[in-house]
Formats: sequence, C-alpha cells, structure tokens
Amino acid sequence: MNLDEARDLIRKALKVDPDNSAYLDSMGWVLYKQHRPGEALGYILKAIQLSKPEDAILYDHLGDVYQAMGEAGKAREAWQKSLSLEANEEVRKKLASSVTP
Repeated sequence: MNLDEARDLIRKALKVDPDNSAYLDSMGWVLYKQHRPGEALGYILKAIQLSKPEDAILYDHLGDVYQAMGEAGKAREAWQKSLSLEANEEVRKKLASSVTP
C-alpha cells in the first residue's frame, strides 16, 4: 500500500469536493497510518461534522487517532460513540483494552 500516492490522490479529490466526508476520513486515515495523528485529527473531525447520518467508522478512526496522540479518555469516548452507532467486536476489544484515564 503506497500511502504517499494515496495521500496525493485524496488531496486531488478533496480539491474537487472539499466537503466529502469519505475523502476527509481517507486523508485522516492515511496521515494516521503515516504516524501523523496530529495532522489526521482535523480531517477526521471535519468528516464527522459533515457526515449525516453519523458514521460508526469515523468515530472508530477518531478513537484510534486520539489513542495515538496519548489521549486515552478521548479515545474511549470516541469508541463508545462508535459502539452506540453500530456493534463492532474490534471496537469493543479496543475499548476493553484501553487504559482508563
């Protein structure tokens, strides 16, 4: 998986449709995978803001980004929100194994 190429393609897509929550989430996820959670956060938050109806995957990604930033409490909140929207065993495992602040 070529993350640099993916980032470039997503950047082009965002120029055409800057308020597309799927594109925003994809950019945030690529940045997260590149170990750049601080840069990813804004994209994920904007994707959540624009996504109607709310999307469990976006909150799962938000939890992962917060966890990578050392924000365990915020990560737990995001994962709990994800689970409230859609049952997911992987998210449940993340929540169970996360450290309580």
